[in-house]
Amino acid sequence: GYALSVRCIKDVQGSDAIVAIEKAIQINGLATIKAYATDSTKTAPTLQNYSDAGVTGVAAGNLDALNAMVAQTGSDTVAKIQSLADNLPAPLPAGVTITAPTLTITLVSTLDATYGVAFDGNIPSTGLLIKIPYYSNSNTTLNSFTSSSFTIDAGHTQDNTGVDVKFQWNEQNLSVGNGYFDARIMPVDSSKPYHAKQLSIGESGYTAATFLYATDSSSFIGTLSLEVVAGIPDRSFNLLTNNQYEHQFVY
Repeated sequence: GYALSVRCIKDVQGSDAIVAIEKAIQINGLATIKAYATDSTKTAPTLQNYSDAGVTGVAAGNLDALNAMVAQTGSDTVAKIQSLADNLPAPLPAGVTITAPTLTITLVSTLDATYGVAFDGNIPSTGLLIKIPYYSNSNTTLNSFTSSSFTIDAGHTQDNTGVDVKFQWNEQNLSVGNGYFDARIMPVDSSKPYHAKQLSIGESGYTAATFLYATDSSSFIGTLSLEVVAGIPDRSFNLLTNNQYEHQFVY
């Protein structure tokens, strides 16, 4: 085993050899995790792989969830993987499933003099309300959840200043069957709301933030993306109808 190898090398060659063998063990453990982060059809990392790589807080109960997050995020350094392990979404109550494992929230943020449009796509201090679809096999209580914060790049803000946001929901009661519960994307600091960089009509949009959340009581992890897009002009914009401009709309 590894412990015996280390002791033997120490007896013969001293502490430098211990450092070398421990480094080799870490590299081997991390290599398995990195391979899985790149291609989730590869062998899934084990508890021993994470331990060897120096990642703490991994146990049988959260191994599958951590592997899912590693695969979805492509995390390939000890620091990134440790951050995932430290911020694993708590599983939902038994019998509850979020029925949309992938969610996309779209903000329209446009500034275009040609079309006479100025629209501030933003997340206010009170947050952006989102309705999350779910199924529950009984009346139950959904525990509160707050994601790890996501720093939106300065280049994706109107004032060129990065801002931290989070995804959360409060504790609330769920009724049996299909329904929706309330969640929000919030600025971490309520005094610093997010104002999305405004786009010209026709300009490509961008992904401002991504969050991970549990979708059931086991290990499945969902992804919420915050997308920012330019407005879309009415197809008859700037065209006369009955000698009038009746379609000066941007959606």
